[in-house]
Amino acid sequence: MERELRDRSPFLLYLLTASEDQSLKDMSALQVSAAVEGRDFPGLDFQYSVDDRWGRRFSITANPYPSKDWPLHQIQVTREDGEKETLELPFTFADFCSMDPTLRQHFRKVPMGYWREELVPLDSYLAGAPENLYRQIPYIWMVDGKRELWRVAVSWQVVAWCRERLDYWHFLQENSGVRSYHVEQATTQLKQELNNQWEEEIKKLKSKHSEELQKAQAEAASKAMEKLANVLLGLDTTSMADTLIGEITAGSYAQDTQILAEQEPPEPVAEASIEKTVTPPRPQQLEAYIETALCTSCNECTDLNNRIFGYDEKNQAFIKDAAAGPFADLVKAAEACPVKIIHPGSPLNPDEQGLEEWIRRAEPFN
Repeated sequence: MERELRDRSPFLLYLLTASEDQSLKDMSALQVSAAVEGRDFPGLDFQYSVDDRWGRRFSITANPYPSKDWPLHQIQVTREDGEKETLELPFTFADFCSMDPTLRQHFRKVPMGYWREELVPLDSYLAGAPENLYRQIPYIWMVDGKRELWRVAVSWQVVAWCRERLDYWHFLQENSGVRSYHVEQATTQLKQELNNQWEEEIKKLKSKHSEELQKAQAEAASKAMEKLANVLLGLDTTSMADTLIGEITAGSYAQDTQILAEQEPPEPVAEASIEKTVTPPRPQQLEAYIETALCTSCNECTDLNNRIFGYDEKNQAFIKDAAAGPFADLVKAAEACPVKIIHPGSPLNPDEQGLEEWIRRAEPFN
């Protein structure tokens, strides 16, 4: 009888080895609490008259951590280097068995020098894959008389008892609606259906966005081409021809000047033989203008000089009066224009200070 109880229930074995006059009432509160927390005697609450549905009648919420396999406890320990550390440890059925002196042969203290990765916590061992069980050794934490923390290996028999209690605990959880297999299956299926719906919605949104983006790009391209056509149709070809002639003349003059500079200077001629002084041609004056149709109405030019620059009825800039300010303002406006549509042309006042520098800076915009 004792062997049968030893194989089936360590807690019954504890009762058997106790004195005959000892009753359950005489057990310490610690032992009773350990029996409940170790899932050996979990608390059940069944009320038949509450509801016709089984799930409403049955409850295990009085147990510690009813949604988990084992209750969790935090303890603070001091390491060898003096630093304190907090450990979160589960209280398993093996921890309850360790309180029974008659079961000490099922526990072996493992010296620190033999701690290996094959030594794993008991709760992880019970939840691990079956193919890894034969390569691992389960352990629990225990404190000796010197208040030192040790890893203690657990025998296979205690592991089997833990599995038995855990299986029964899972049965109680399912009946009370905690970790129910059917609920988990239904939840998984619902999540998959919702994910499929979301993926379909995302595909539709992406497709719609792509169509709208292509449409917007086509409309933008069409407007840009229309704006460019209006600019080209509205250009003054006479002004363009004058500008081109001026540029060609300026280029020819610069080239002739360079050729003359490279030639040897002629012999001096008597003053009497000079009948007429020839003046080299000057570059043609370039007119300042703005490509008004491309104006973005940024106010850069009008804020700089609203006497030179103005806005038309479409709120787009044009040259109101190029002589209403210094040539430098035309160049500054051309440099500040974000779309580079201001062309300063040539200075109207040859006596303006620093004119050479402003002409140089105006060249990229003419």
